[in-house]
Amino acid sequence: MGKIWYCVLLTSILIISGCSPSSASNSKNDYDTKKEAASNQSTKAEKLPPRLLATKKSLDEMYRGDPETRDALFEASVESYEKLQALWSELPQTEKEKLEDINKKFEDLYYDSPTTHLSMLENEINKDKSKNAKISNDDVENSDDSTINISSPGIYEVGKDIEPGIYISYFDITYWARLSNFTGEDDILANDNSDPFDQVVVEIKKSDKGFQTNGDGFWKKIDLKTYPVDIQENFDNGVYIVGKDIAPGKYKSDGGGYWARLSNFSGENNIIANGNSDGPVIVEIKKTDKGFLSSNNATWKKVK
Repeated sequence: MGKIWYCVLLTSILIISGCSPSSASNSKNDYDTKKEAASNQSTKAEKLPPRLLATKKSLDEMYRGDPETRDALFEASVESYEKLQALWSELPQTEKEKLEDINKKFEDLYYDSPTTHLSMLENEINKDKSKNAKISNDDVENSDDSTINISSPGIYEVGKDIEPGIYISYFDITYWARLSNFTGEDDILANDNSDPFDQVVVEIKKSDKGFQTNGDGFWKKIDLKTYPVDIQENFDNGVYIVGKDIAPGKYKSDGGGYWARLSNFSGENNIIANGNSDGPVIVEIKKTDKGFLSSNNATWKKVK
C-alpha cells in the first residue's frame, strides 16, 4: 500500500512540475538524439578536406545567427569544390601548364571560397580559349624566330633582338615598356600594366632603343593588312584592334571600368578620348579609330 502511495505522490510531483514519466523519458531521448547528431556532424566534419574545413569555419563565423543560409552556402561550396577538382583533372596538360600559376593565385586568394575560385578559373579558361583562337599550340611549337619574336621576360634591343613593328601579346603578359636608352634613367617612352591573358597591342618604333616585357607570355609581330578578322560583339579587358577584333559602332558597359579610344598603339599621345565610370556608359567607336582599350573588368556589349 505504501508503494502505491509513493507512486501516486511521484506522479503528482511530476505533473505539478510540468513533466510526466513519459515526458521525462522523451526529454532524455531528445537529448540523446541531439548528442548523437552533434557527434555525427563532428565526425563528418573531421572527414572534410582541409579547404572545406576552412570554408565551414568561415561560414560558421559569418552566418552564426542564420544557420539556413550558412548550410545552403556550404552545400554550394562542397559542390563547387568537387567541380573544381574535376575541371582541373580533366584539363589537358598543356592547359594546366599555362594556367598553373594563376590557378595557384586564385587558390591562395579564395582558399575558403571554392565557389569564387571555380568562377575565376572558368573565366580564365574561357578567356584563354577565346583570345587564342587565332593561334594554337601547334602554331607556337612550329613557328620560327620571325613569327614568335619575344618568348620570355626581359629587355630586348630594337633592330638587333627584335624588329620595329606592331606586336600583339599572347597569354600572360603583365607589363611592357618602350625604351629610349638602357641607362634606367628617363628611359621610358611609354609603358603600361595589364592583367594576365588580356590582349595587348604595342607599336615598337624604329627610333626606339629597347623594349621591356614582363610575364610568362610571348609577343608576335603582326601585319594589320593581313591580320585575320575575328569580330567580337561582347568583350572585356584588353586592347582591341578596330576592324579586326571589334567593329566600329556604339558599345554599352554597366560601368566599373576605364576605357580609351586609340589613334595608334605606341602608347604615346594616342588617346582620342577616355573615361572612367562606376555607372552605365555608352561609347561610340569610330571607323577612323585604330584601337580601343578596356580595363578594370568592364564588360562591353554592342548596341544594335
